[in-house]
Amino acid sequence: MPGSYWKLRDMNLSKAIECNRRVLLFVRYPEKGCVKTRLETHLSQDEIIDLYQCFVADILNTLQKSDYPVTICFLPCEREAEMKTWLGPTPAYAPQTGADLGERMVNAFAQAFAAETSPVDQVILLGSDFPDLDSEIIHQAFESLSNKDMTLGPAVDGGYYLIGFNYHTFSKEVFKDISWGTGQVFKETMRKIEHAGLNVHLLPEWRDIDRFEDLELLYRQADDKGLEHLKTIQYLHTILTR
Repeated sequence: MPGSYWKLRDMNLSKAIECNRRVLLFVRYPEKGCVKTRLETHLSQDEIIDLYQCFVADILNTLQKSDYPVTICFLPCEREAEMKTWLGPTPAYAPQTGADLGERMVNAFAQAFAAETSPVDQVILLGSDFPDLDSEIIHQAFESLSNKDMTLGPAVDGGYYLIGFNYHTFSKEVFKDISWGTGQVFKETMRKIEHAGLNVHLLPEWRDIDRFEDLELLYRQADDKGLEHLKTIQYLHTILTR
């Protein structure tokens, strides 16, 4: 039995090493009036830009600790040079293309799975509105794809913060005819998943930061959750305690 255990463990470890994985991070270039617009009632344009840059810095730091290769999928398409100046040349970059969010996600997945230089078996896609996202969530998402067709992270506001597929289970149908930007996105997506006959792993629910109330809650919970190291929390301290 002990010998069988270690043999199985080594096989699983080898499988994990051989499995090529990639994270797609959706990011918008921080231009005034184009990011986190719901915060404009409480924060200045400059504060919103600074805050959004903290969001992206924190999620990138989490992904770097997770040690998975990252592609930054950016908007607008003509801002690649500025994106690299902002975030550096190390991550891969790819412009978002498509008429709406659904098409942009479909195209991002399709491009990742079609890569010829570095074939990918598993891809997860996430947004940049979750500066406190735990690296364990990233690991759980990929591990779940070992026995599930896809993985999905529901957001508190009725959307989702992460979605992932295996190469052979990727389905464009999951993104069609969804009411993007509403509180029905998660429910509608789950109906699409059920209709497509896919087995899905649901990740823990997470809160995205869209409203000023979300910022205040994140800041109040920082000590209890050990988030003081986040750039977002440090910046919030300067603007919420003045």
